[in-house]
Amino acid sequence: IDHQTNKLHVPDSRYPWNYNVRVFDIATSLYQVPSCHSERFFGYGYVLKQHSSYRVPVKPSFLSFVEPRQMLVGSYAHICEEMSRHTDLEECRRNSENELAWVELGKQHTPSPVVCAPFYSEMQGAAFAKGLHENNTTTTARNVLWISSSYGGRKDSHLHTVLDFDPQANCTHERLESSDIEAFNTTTLIFPPGMEDLSIDKSSKSLWSLTEFGSRIVFAVPFESLLSTEGR
Repeated sequence: IDHQTNKLHVPDSRYPWNYNVRVFDIATSLYQVPSCHSERFFGYGYVLKQHSSYRVPVKPSFLSFVEPRQMLVGSYAHICEEMSRHTDLEECRRNSENELAWVELGKQHTPSPVVCAPFYSEMQGAAFAKGLHENNTTTTARNVLWISSSYGGRKDSHLHTVLDFDPQANCTHERLESSDIEAFNTTTLIFPPGMEDLSIDKSSKSLWSLTEFGSRIVFAVPFESLLSTEGR
């Protein structure tokens, strides 16, 4: 949800020839369904009418807000089909379908979107922040890219932290400047199965996520806990 405009942005990856994000205006486009039409709308009491949409340059499996007015859009791809779980194996990472793109929020056409690959396979969410402070006492500000990866409901998820990543500097002609994301300052942590979307909350200095299997949970992890793992 874009809190500045009260609009909900929903990725639509159904049509390869028309990847777009659908926008819903929560303030003006929420309607109550009359009881006489309840069956027509599958028993729902309210419907949210689409306000607009905008094209994106990659398959939009997930997205997150990037200050001040950008959207980070990413693609899910199960590259190594013989594997029944998520893996960070090199042959699974190094695939052009493992894409991320930085686009202008809500614009029909971003003049110069930053599209970059390859990142990790089975990406389920990503979040990026510029000038992030680990805690209230830290003076050093760093760029941080977080990526969640998972596959299936029984195997662990991975949360990848990439420090000092700069999309403008590290992405050239839609490819990473380095041939492998692991060449950057990265750390991987283990989380429960089914870890999905990521969202940064600077006010509480936390990274939020959720899981999609079993007892589905929504949880937050302090920046300090994630960034202090550097070098492990």
